[in-house]
Amino acid sequence: MDKDIIIKENFYTQLVSDTSVEGAILNNEKSGDVANVLSNLNEKYRSLLIFKYEMDLSYKEIAALLGLNEDMVKTYLYRARNKFKEEWNKIYE
Repeated sequence: MDKDIIIKENFYTQLVSDTSVEGAILNNEKSGDVANVLSNLNEKYRSLLIFKYEMDLSYKEIAALLGLNEDMVKTYLYRARNKFKEEWNKIYE
């Protein structure tokens, strides 16, 4: 019983500590920044990046989903990443 109380207290302490709150705020800000840049991309690039990095789909899964071959998916993702970097640098650097 005492072990459960200690674990709950440690969890609560970590949850409300300044560093975890700051970390959560920074993560939310970064998520907002990423969403902002994604919104500037065309639909194809945005979808590819979401499939790969948000949904963690493989090249093969993305290819099947979009009716493309894997090499095309790799090429489009390469272009999408470059466009993302370009847009990111325009806004945040």
